[in-house]
Amino acid sequence: MENAKNDKQPSSETQPNENNVSSINNCQDILSYMMQKDAETGERLSFHALFANMHMVLFAGHDTAAATVAWALWEMAQNPDVQDKLYSEIINAVKEQAQPLSASSTTTPASSTVPYKVIAGLPYLDAVV
Repeated sequence: MENAKNDKQPSSETQPNENNVSSINNCQDILSYMMQKDAETGERLSFHALFANMHMVLFAGHDTAAATVAWALWEMAQNPDVQDKLYSEIINAVKEQAQPLSASSTTTPASSTVPYKVIAGLPYLDAVV
């Protein structure tokens, strides 16, 4: 990845600000955003710089999330009382707050969604994660 060091890297001046926020809002994902031309210089990231940046974003996020989930699952396997309490909290939230995925489906854990604010408000889940 020697070549990636010499490629154009976004400076703090080209980071999102009030002048280029509209271009960010038009992108569907981070890759699309990184492939756009720089608003000030009109240059694009080279393939090597784009590859290096996406590699870092994907693997840095994957490794930390995977390690957190693996650790939480291992701890719950070692502490069945914690696992049972967490399971009960989640199932109760689903039963109380679930919204069917479609008008024809019934509200069961497998066929429903729970609003994010309900999940974020589960104190035991927050403590476990």
